[in-house]
Amino acid sequence: MKKSILYTVIILLIFSCSSYKKKNDLEEQNIFKNTKPFFKKKSALETENLFGKVKSYKEFSYKTVEISGEIIKGDRKRQYSSNYDIYIKYDENGNIIEWTNYNSDGSLYIKGSNKLDDKGNCIECVINNPNGNLDSKIISKYDDNDNIIEDSYYRANGALAFNITYKYDDYGYLIEDNNYNSEGKLDFKKTYKYDDKGNLIETKHFFSSKRRWSYREIFKYDSNGNTIELNNYNWDKNLNFKTLFKFDEKGNKTEESRYDINGSLGWVVNYKYDYDDKGNWIRKIKFENETPKYILEREIEYYEK
Repeated sequence: MKKSILYTVIILLIFSCSSYKKKNDLEEQNIFKNTKPFFKKKSALETENLFGKVKSYKEFSYKTVEISGEIIKGDRKRQYSSNYDIYIKYDENGNIIEWTNYNSDGSLYIKGSNKLDDKGNCIECVINNPNGNLDSKIISKYDDNDNIIEDSYYRANGALAFNITYKYDDYGYLIEDNNYNSEGKLDFKKTYKYDDKGNLIETKHFFSSKRRWSYREIFKYDSNGNTIELNNYNWDKNLNFKTLFKFDEKGNKTEESRYDINGSLGWVVNYKYDYDDKGNWIRKIKFENETPKYILEREIEYYEK
């Protein structure tokens, strides 16, 4: 499996855990160094901004067709080749237990199933190819505070493909991850910095092949904790680009605009949503520079009350 796909899987793994969070030693002793709150782990549903007791959802993407001013879906198509239509299943605690990626023609691309411990942490993810044969496997380890500290990615033959380790501060916030190749050599490193409210405000990215920091990103937030600005810099502190974001009252992104190093507007992307009675979007239209391009539709199944 390509590394880009495995990096996508890691997001599913990290956020397939329950919102259970064991108190660390500082919290148990009520010792506070500053006003930053202790990190609260989000469930997979919270990460996806899904409301209610979601059992599963399917998401499909289509090209838009405009007829007499009405925007309707055309051929099934994802905008980027690295994106796939998805089907995700959750247990009653909001943990991901199974996920499937589909190609735009509806054929199966890959399927994964998660094994959870008694706290809802994903400890093993088995990934199968379209023929049902093993493609790869991910084994995850956790510390005493249920923070994921290591992901090991194995090929179908059992050989290690690569390994990722994670470090946290005393408040439970991820501050560093390191990606090692099968020989144990560092390929990639990323560090994280937070403000006193627990918002991620800076990341730095290091590629070992370049022997230096490659770029860093600075984030700004609104009063609801939504990211409203991202500034991307090279390590010479020169701005590569700036991206501004807007959100609706449900926390869904409604606008994204990109500016170049001279402050000139490059493009604007807008999103328009339709919602179900639980407040989850079931239809999203993507506009690029005011032109409708893609429609995403969701079929959401809920656990009965």
